[in-house]
Amino acid sequence: MKKVVALVALSLVMLSCGVGDAEKVADQYHNNMKNKNFQAIADHQLSMDAKAITPVEQWMDLFNQVTTMGQLKKIEKLSGFNSNMDNGVTTVVLRYKYDYAGDTQDLYEKLILVKDGGEFEIAGAAWNVDLDKLPMPSNNK
Repeated sequence: MKKVVALVALSLVMLSCGVGDAEKVADQYHNNMKNKNFQAIADHQLSMDAKAITPVEQWMDLFNQVTTMGQLKKIEKLSGFNSNMDNGVTTVVLRYKYDYAGDTQDLYEKLILVKDGGEFEIAGAAWNVDLDKLPMPSNNK
C-alpha cells in the first residue's frame, strides 16, 4: 500500500512540475503577445509541428487579430488544466481569458504545450468569445 501511495504522490509531483514549466512558457508567450512580439513566438516558442501544420504567416495573422480586438488590459489564467504523459511526451492544456478595455468582448484561449525531451513548446492554440465553445477536454470544465 505504501508503494502505491508513494507512486501516486510521485506521479502528482511530476505532473505538477510539468504544468509549472508549461505555465512559465505560457507566461513568456503571453508577454510576447502583449508586446506584439509575434516573431519571438514564431522563432522560439512554436513547435516544429505547429509550424508544419499552420504556416508561420497564418500564426502571425492570428496573433495580430487576437491583440487588435481592442485595448488589451490583461490576460489571466483560468482554473483547470489537462496534463498527459505518453511515451515520454508531456502535453499540457491551459485556458486563459483575454480581458479588453471598454465594450470589447472578452476572448478565451486554449493553449496546448508539448514537451518532447527539451523545453515546452506551443503545439496549438484556439480562441473563442464563448468559453463553452472553446474546445477542451470534457473533464476540465
